[in-house]
Amino acid sequence: MKAATRRSSKRPPAFVAPYPPGGVDRFTAWVARVPAGPWAFYLGGGLLLFVLATGVHWAAGTYPVGHLSRQHAIGAFLAPYAIGLIDYLDRSAALAMKSFAPALRGGGDSYQRLTYILTTFPPRFALVGGLAGLAAGLMLVLGAALLVPLPADVAGSGSGRDLLALLSLGFAALFEIGRTPASYVTTIAFLTLNWWAGGILALHTIRRLFLVARIYARHTEVNLFKQGPLYALSRLTAQTTIGAVLVVYAIASVPSYMTQPVGGITVALIALLAAASFLLPLLRVHSILGSEKERLLDGIANRLHNAGEELHRRIDLGTYRGMDERHKALAGLEIERNMIGAMPTWPWQPETFRWVLAAMILPIAIWVIQLLLQRALIP
Repeated sequence: MKAATRRSSKRPPAFVAPYPPGGVDRFTAWVARVPAGPWAFYLGGGLLLFVLATGVHWAAGTYPVGHLSRQHAIGAFLAPYAIGLIDYLDRSAALAMKSFAPALRGGGDSYQRLTYILTTFPPRFALVGGLAGLAAGLMLVLGAALLVPLPADVAGSGSGRDLLALLSLGFAALFEIGRTPASYVTTIAFLTLNWWAGGILALHTIRRLFLVARIYARHTEVNLFKQGPLYALSRLTAQTTIGAVLVVYAIASVPSYMTQPVGGITVALIALLAAASFLLPLLRVHSILGSEKERLLDGIANRLHNAGEELHRRIDLGTYRGMDERHKALAGLEIERNMIGAMPTWPWQPETFRWVLAAMILPIAIWVIQLLLQRALIP
């Protein structure tokens, strides 16, 4: 009985979460229990919102019954996609930490705590991100609505000089909606939902950017000969980048939106965040790997120098016994120097970098081609 008591007293204490999960994590945990599965839920949510928006615009006469708007389809799927991407990246982060564990300092306690922090959004962060998204979206759309060119008859009338009329007309032209209460209410509701979800996704991405950088800088045992675990977190940052770039694809596919300043600004901000989410977290570990590589090469250089000095001394003295072993030692050091010199110091596999680079360049190329074709075909 006493032995059993002693064994139970040596059990490690249960993990205590540093903070409770927020609303986003509670929601994604609920979605995980949906029988159809998470992606069916998010896809179904987007389809439901698209059907709702299309029905409202058909009834309002925004466009004829049977017509499907690409812009409104993208708007319907943005919020479900943003929350679905957060859900997917959280699960990917948990898997990445399992692969990263061999390079982690601190053992199991550190692994549990860092995995929780990396995969769980603090409660207040969702509120902050949502409000920031609303503020940023409101400023962009107000500015864009004022800059949308108005028809000549409206621009020359008295109503065209009224600020509220300008905003109303510009808003309707920017989002391809009819000037009816139902169209305005539906569009404003969708924009609010998208800006809120987009702000949460942006803050989620920025927070993870700093967390990955901190894990690399403070919690990593760097071994130049065993870089496999280090690739795990770079794959996570690559997935984050590609997920953000897909939003750029969607926005860039709407020519009427991209011809307005708000389109270019939106694409530029998302592309900048996407590039930063991949590259910036890896800069610190790149510096650490570079320093470790330099240290090893300096040690080899010192040994080569000492071996060369000894070789010269024996030649000067005419003592040639054992020279073959010294030649082999010099050759072995030279092989080791070449091997270490060829080791990469960026914690990603070549194909990962190629995927990210291709994903970043393609939407920009598509946008440039669209602009060039518009200028060439439209007099």
